[in-house]
Amino acid sequence: MKLLGQCPAASVAGADRWTVACDANQENSFLLAPSRLVTPDLWSATATIDASGTSTGAWLVDLAFRPPDQARFTKLSRESLGKQAAFVVDGVALSAPVFQAVITGDAQISGDLDEQGARDLAAVLTGGVLPVALRVS
Repeated sequence: MKLLGQCPAASVAGADRWTVACDANQENSFLLAPSRLVTPDLWSATATIDASGTSTGAWLVDLAFRPPDQARFTKLSRESLGKQAAFVVDGVALSAPVFQAVITGDAQISGDLDEQGARDLAAVLTGGVLPVALRVS
């Protein structure tokens, strides 16, 4: 993903095309590669508090993938290690995490999430009317 700067007018392209997406605040735009996963690939997304003991109660979104799609997500994480990805819906990058490890099972989205932000993101990822695409540069 390449940070482009100020957000232009929304650019909603098909999942098979490069596109520009803006963050939710309409402050930054990103050049994004074609989609590698879409919401039907996701089994569940759940907002939760980090209970690992390494955090001070930070909010996370736990992701689980359908068994056939887990292998695709593992491959994506291996190819994208250290790169930023974006969950995009209707031209808006809802979350833009960095792949910090090769993920062979369930995944977590962490970062600057409060309770409402984690719940909103989980709801959109699992129950949204519009498809959510995961794009990586």
